[in-house]
Amino acid sequence: MILAEVFSSKDHFNRGVDELAYMYFRDCFNNRLSAIYYIVTLEFRLLCSQVQPQ
Repeated sequence: MILAEVFSSKDHFNRGVDELAYMYFRDCFNNRLSAIYYIVTLEFRLLCSQVQPQ
């Protein structure tokens, strides 16, 4: 009986952690996408400026 209560509370705790992690990573992922896009375009422009003949 006690084991069942422990497992059910553990599942509830894990579910809460999963929801928090999902919210956090969703915001992080949106910021990360824009950061990656910015860095990639920046590197691409740097690469293009190096490739151009002087």
